[in-house]
Amino acid sequence: MIILAGWLIDGKGDPAHANVLLRVRKGRIELMESVQTGAPIDVLIERKGSGEQFLDFSGSTIIPGLIDCHVHLAFSGTSDSEARVRQLRHSFEDALSLIREHIASHLGYGIVAVRDGGDAGSYALRFAREHALPQHDAPLTIRTCGQAWHAPGRYGSFLGRAPLPELSLAQSFRNGQGDHIKIIQSGMNSLRHFGRQAPPQFSTEALSEAAQTARSIGRPVMVHANGQEAVASAIEADVHSIEHGFFMGEENLRRLADRRIVWIPTAVAMQALARELPEGSTEAGIARRTLDHQLEQMASARRLGVPVCLGTDSGSVGVHHGRSLPDEFRLFLEAGYTVEEIVHAATERSAKLLGLDQSMGVLAPGRPAVFVAVPGPPDVLPESLLKGPELYVFGG
Repeated sequence: MIILAGWLIDGKGDPAHANVLLRVRKGRIELMESVQTGAPIDVLIERKGSGEQFLDFSGSTIIPGLIDCHVHLAFSGTSDSEARVRQLRHSFEDALSLIREHIASHLGYGIVAVRDGGDAGSYALRFAREHALPQHDAPLTIRTCGQAWHAPGRYGSFLGRAPLPELSLAQSFRNGQGDHIKIIQSGMNSLRHFGRQAPPQFSTEALSEAAQTARSIGRPVMVHANGQEAVASAIEADVHSIEHGFFMGEENLRRLADRRIVWIPTAVAMQALARELPEGSTEAGIARRTLDHQLEQMASARRLGVPVCLGTDSGSVGVHHGRSLPDEFRLFLEAGYTVEEIVHAATERSAKLLGLDQSMGVLAPGRPAVFVAVPGPPDVLPESLLKGPELYVFGG
């Protein structure tokens, strides 16, 4: 198969390439090179190989398949409070159709992999283990923790469980089944008091022991943390990623850059609250201020060189699976990132975080052919994602 792309973003953070010819064979990119503008297509095909399928996407941009690094597949983004309560009571059979619907939504926006942050019933994990889609259905790759861990009596019971009294945090998950460990180290952001910070859920010592144990069994650690103290303890524990990170402060951003710990800002979650809450209310105003503060932190992160990935917190109020990733993309643009930097954050860097860097994330000769084509040039991203990809290639 030979494809002519008007533009191509390779996922490495480099500037977009124009007029690129790709050849895909046996699931891999065999050739990828720029061609002269206006070169006759029939000459190109004759030079590159006859008898192969040719696809003309000269008006489109090819990018690696995207990755959402923070979702909750068992929950929808509905703002209907009664529906949200019902979802908390779902049996696995109830959740099954919802999870399948969310998978379809992610694929519809060019997302080929997600990292799930947990649900109390471990439904996303059970789905991934028991109901994997067959290869010919172009499956969404799922990495999930199953259940998250929170301190007794603290925020997070709808996402997981607390350690038993006789067990430490590290002892609690040693024999778990998830792809990674999710630890909740703080609460939610206050919508009544701007910037209020709660104390960490676990001591730095407990978190460090947990991170060391997780490494010994080959499982990365993602930590939900907001506020300076909660984030600082997670950084000190040397976890793999900080989720949310609202109000962490510049000193923590510097530490993230120094230690190369990934930050996933999930700014769109606060944008959704600002939109869903009653207009003119205190809560809506604080949500907007919190979003603005997060955008300032994201701009600082770019300046300081903090490794960032895209994650949406899909499944939280107003944050819908799939379609929220273009919104998060747009917020990164607002914070000063370039299109190529954002694609890099949502592809190569995210693939490394999820342990998928051998199967997706970068477009180059010899690499697996996992990419999508979206209409128009790079500068119309992310709006072009909202129209849906024109082409999907999964391993050829």
